Amino acid sequence: MREETGLDIELRRFVLDVTLEVRCRDVTIPWRSLVFLADAVGGSLDIIDTHEIHALRVMTKEELLGEVERAMLRSGWGGFKYRAFLCRAFFDELDRREV
Repeated sequence: MREETGLDIELRRFVLDVTLEVRCRDVTIPWRSLVFLADAVGGSLDIIDTHEIHALRVMTKEELLGEVERAMLRSGWGGFKYRAFLCRAFFDELDRREV
């Protein structure tokens, strides 16, 4: 399966199913995030979705749960706060399952 990062991936495990309502001005949008653990099996790291992705790089768990999480939470933007929550919940669930 081709991922939006240019990598070919193989799904290993379903990890999270998160639902919420996103409020934007006077509109409420039902939202659902399905999060998987996957292995890169081919392709090359490259931006495919140029509308949503400006740059990309590989990061460690420590980077994501450290400086990146702090920056997203400090941003004040709900989208980044949600991404910080998803990232933390993903790693918490992997730790709970001892993956």
